[in-house]
Amino acid sequence: MTDIKRTLPKYTEVVIVGGGLGGLAMGIQLQKHGINDYIIVEKDVEVGGSWRDNSYPGCACDVQSHLYSFSFTNKSDWTKRYAPWDEIQDYILATVSEYNVRPNIRFGLEVNSSVFDEKTATWTVGTADGQTVKCKYFILATGPLHHPQIPNIPGLDTFKGKVMHSARWDHGYDLKGKKVASIGTGGSAIQYVPEIAPDVERLDVYQRSAAWVIPRDERKYSKASKWVFKNSRHCVAYTAPVYT
Repeated sequence: MTDIKRTLPKYTEVVIVGGGLGGLAMGIQLQKHGINDYIIVEKDVEVGGSWRDNSYPGCACDVQSHLYSFSFTNKSDWTKRYAPWDEIQDYILATVSEYNVRPNIRFGLEVNSSVFDEKTATWTVGTADGQTVKCKYFILATGPLHHPQIPNIPGLDTFKGKVMHSARWDHGYDLKGKKVASIGTGGSAIQYVPEIAPDVERLDVYQRSAAWVIPRDERKYSKASKWVFKNSRHCVAYTAPVYT
């Protein structure tokens, strides 16, 4: 990670908030259309959004890898059908380097205000550290999935055991032999529950409503498969199984 810029310019044509997949795609498309006077404001110190923050056991995409790719920079050498989080994050970082987006990113800045001036048709965007930047176009690419949601459970504040959210997984904490309560059966729980189940003494899963799942048909891709993906634009359509 290099070129950490934290200072906003006085003016730029476009301000994009968020350095996840959406914000990066917008920046790259602006460049493709000859608009280089833009900045991406990212509150963390690296791009990636959800794939930067989520690293819980079994964390992977629930969309087939080849479909979970930018249309303008397809990746043909995914290692498996459902790529793990770190491979997706590496893909994001490689895309940032490929299109030289990093000079347009301002890291470590959290946007906390935006005011539109009708007379000048400009936005004034402010950050938590007191900086401001004026722009003509203000684009929000703030994804919600990186915000941990801790339920307000009575007694949680006095609970003596370990409490952690899947989006802030503590890899230094050993779950072996522990009694674990997992709340929720969404996409994250579906992935980490089978991973930790063999190691814990007891695992209770609490759900509000039943989740619907189908067989994932996970498999690694061979060198031959990767070659086909790279050299044929029509093969991807035939990689998805059909369930009836």
